[in-house]
Amino acid sequence: MPIAGVLFVVEELLQDLSGITLGTAILASFVTSAVARIGGSRSWNLNFEAHLVNHIHNSFSAPEIPWYLLLGILAGSLGVLFNRGVLLSLAWYPRFLPVALP
Repeated sequence: MPIAGVLFVVEELLQDLSGITLGTAILASFVTSAVARIGGSRSWNLNFEAHLVNHIHNSFSAPEIPWYLLLGILAGSLGVLFNRGVLLSLAWYPRFLPVALP
């Protein structure tokens, strides 16, 4: 979705809402969307085929519950590590690469 790309770039990466930044983000998002459509990207099609939907089987048994709990703890821990890494890189960025965004 092009608007999601624009909002992500402006809010998270640049943290700037000037006209040049917003215009560049919108243009980049539009070009990316156009190239994906021309290239035959199927990510825009939300039509599910009936034979795929009918064979989905969502069930689990009680012995699987500890594995799901372990998976949740592992995913949560990795999410915390990723978040700390992003915050650390944002703190170190101005020290090691003192270059302006433009």
